[in-house]
Amino acid sequence: MPEVHIDLDEPEAAPAPPSPRRRRRAIVAVAAAVAAIAAGTIVVRLTAPPEPAGPLSRPQAWSVEIPAELGESVTARVKGEVVLIAAERGLLAVERATGEELWRRDLTEVIARVEAGQGLGTSSVDWYLNLAGNSLMMPVYDGGDVWNPSAFEVVDLPTGATRFTFDVDEDSGEGSFGFVTPGSLIVVRPGDPDELTAVALSDGRELWRHSTDQVITTPRGYSVRAQAISMRNSAATGDEPPEDAFILLSAEPDAGVPTEANYLDLADGETGPDWRAEDPNSHYFEPVQGLLIDVAEPRVMRAYDPVTGTKLWESATLRDFSMPGPVDSYTFTDGLLIDADLAVPADQVTYQLIDLSDGTVSPGADLGGRRLVAVDADYAVGLDPDPATLTAITPGGATLWTTSLRPKGWTTPGFQAEGFLTGDGWLAVEGRVGVGGDSSSHLWFVDLATGEHGSVPDGRLLGFEGGALVSTGASGTAVALTELGAR
Repeated sequence: MPEVHIDLDEPEAAPAPPSPRRRRRAIVAVAAAVAAIAAGTIVVRLTAPPEPAGPLSRPQAWSVEIPAELGESVTARVKGEVVLIAAERGLLAVERATGEELWRRDLTEVIARVEAGQGLGTSSVDWYLNLAGNSLMMPVYDGGDVWNPSAFEVVDLPTGATRFTFDVDEDSGEGSFGFVTPGSLIVVRPGDPDELTAVALSDGRELWRHSTDQVITTPRGYSVRAQAISMRNSAATGDEPPEDAFILLSAEPDAGVPTEANYLDLADGETGPDWRAEDPNSHYFEPVQGLLIDVAEPRVMRAYDPVTGTKLWESATLRDFSMPGPVDSYTFTDGLLIDADLAVPADQVTYQLIDLSDGTVSPGADLGGRRLVAVDADYAVGLDPDPATLTAITPGGATLWTTSLRPKGWTTPGFQAEGFLTGDGWLAVEGRVGVGGDSSSHLWFVDLATGEHGSVPDGRLLGFEGGALVSTGASGTAVALTELGAR
């Protein structure tokens, strides 16, 4: 196998990035399968002052071996001082600073019943990992139907101890489900009428209860770590618990009749006045970031006040939000909704940013045929797979920098990328260097202020959160943490 080096050629001087606005988080997702060579995980600092040219180096904080009974690693979440590693057959929690084991949980029996013994994967693991701060909520199963949990268990993340278990009544209808907000567990139990109950995550005490015979629409998930763009992303995203959340209670839709609905506040269980939509068109309402978003009409987004039903604004969209896509969640950068057209070839993807507070649309940067891999309010980053280069471009057309990810000594064109995560001012991308059997997985991190980059050799992306990059190797059983630092 050829020796792998990092291309340290210094890029041409580029204009300084625009002064950063109020940042929240940026998110990314990109990849395109192209014939072969280089890849890796790219972690990119989205906002930071310029630094001297040269390679970035971040030492590995620790590496731990997953217990054999839990199988290979699937994903990882970082919450405060705890790293929670989800494996094929269970969970392992370790201390962020040292990697020392805090607790483990074997899920073999549950997986045998519910997952037909196949083990957890990136598409199923989020069903079992409902995180809010230092709380972990997991469904409990007596039978083998994933849609019919018998209870919901809330676990203290630092210790692994069960705080409480919320039992589902035996006389409840099929299809009970639960979700978490930053401070509560909300359980919906179908019946006649349906029952909604909120309990505190801290101790399980009941906060409120509400019965209804209306249609229940729960808050839509959103992501701050995996941007909704058109390329395949193998990384598990993990939605965040909804804030400023409410539930829409509405009558069964009737074509040609204005929607009848009201609002249930998840903070106190209080409902608002009944209202009817202003127009008789069919609606596909979703509670998103404190608003009612209607995406019933393809490539049109309307926002309504959830308390009064008043229409607030309407904007044309590039993406058809009513259709499923590579990332079904709503994703944001700097508090702006990322609207990327996902129904076109990867090298033709365009995007814009929508301010949900008033519907204002900001045009995105023209990437000139490059694959969109990262979106920021002030610029976007595109990938050219043949030379394996990243380029940062502003909406005004200015090129901030171009950098090559191709290791020295490699001449085969192509960049085969796989997983993408970002947050806290960094972007992470996993891929492969090489062709066929003569290849290896890499994890790259790139400073988006300058284009400088470093890498985690033989790395696969498990998680990136709170400035901590969690990776594994070819075996899938050794898990390592590299501190990049939050920006």
